[in-house]
Amino acid sequence: MSAWEVVRAALRAEDPATVAARVARLDEDGRREVAAALPGALREGRAFWLGEPGWTEGMRVAGAGTLGGVTAVVSWLNRRDLESWRSADDDLAPLLHVLAARPLDWQADLAVRLTLRARTARNRNLPLAIERLHRTGAAPPEHDPLVLAWVSRQPSAHALPHDPLLPALLPRIFEAEGGARGPFPAVARAAARKGASGFSRTARDLHHLLEGATR
Repeated sequence: MSAWEVVRAALRAEDPATVAARVARLDEDGRREVAAALPGALREGRAFWLGEPGWTEGMRVAGAGTLGGVTAVVSWLNRRDLESWRSADDDLAPLLHVLAARPLDWQADLAVRLTLRARTARNRNLPLAIERLHRTGAAPPEHDPLVLAWVSRQPSAHALPHDPLLPALLPRIFEAEGGARGPFPAVARAAARKGASGFSRTARDLHHLLEGATR
């Protein structure tokens, strides 16, 4: 079987994890073969699997693992015809599996570009972008949907000190549009309480800000 036939079988089985495993084993020629076949597969799939979570996510995984440039992958992951009924809490494991083969600077670029393409905090690619920002250590761009998405994850006060995005994103909480609503106060106060015990100057500063804001 050709590289594309092997990957196509997993796509038709609507199994993103198997798609990821098969893509990860491809050599450079195999990745090019699969990348070239994806547009035709997308046209074909609209008649049978459009909106089906297993198929759409498998297609996203296949593109993320085989398309050559960051720009092409960002465009692929943002395609409207690769949206599904799946919530924003997608299982990221298959995507992470295929992205692991990319250089870290490539992954960092991807994370920043995915972030900036998001118009709202509910964008399905923001969880992936946040995870890759964590992994690569890339500086998070100043973008309100990122702040909102990050806070909506509602990390515990125990986990916050270990979040590498904390120093950059915590001060932006009350600057981001919508920052006074939703989970912001709870997360910010958790950070401030933990900060009072000394883990972060940023959090200690926020503690004083919150005290002033609530008097």
